[in-house]
Amino acid sequence: QALLEKLRQQGIHAGIATYATHRLPAFSSSHAPHDFPVSNHLHEHALALPLHDKMGEADVDRVVTCLEESLS
Repeated sequence: QALLEKLRQQGIHAGIATYATHRLPAFSSSHAPHDFPVSNHLHEHALALPLHDKMGEADVDRVVTCLEESLS
């Protein structure tokens, strides 16, 4: 979450890359949080970065630079 917030402060609209479906209200009553460790790990660590057909090289470079700065 801290990384997402740092990127958002720089105008980079990143998000959670994947959701752990078993954590959603519709499924959470039938599965414990630890039932799917890989799904949990991806939900907590995977990052969706901006990617669309209107991005130019300068846009990609800016996303990469902001990501590098946020990680250092």
